[in-house]
Amino acid sequence: MLRYLHAIAPGRSLLELIQENDPSLEALSAREETKRVRPLSDAELKKLDF
Repeated sequence: MLRYLHAIAPGRSLLELIQENDPSLEALSAREETKRVRPLSDAELKKLDF
């Protein structure tokens, strides 16, 4: 397992990998998040503001 850990994230501990403190993992999760195709209009924002 340690061999795989070194191949995946050299210089990182297992705890750091599990906690996802790695900047590359943060960038990957940001890319994987779903995003709206377009921003909400002012009318749509007012409709949601209650």
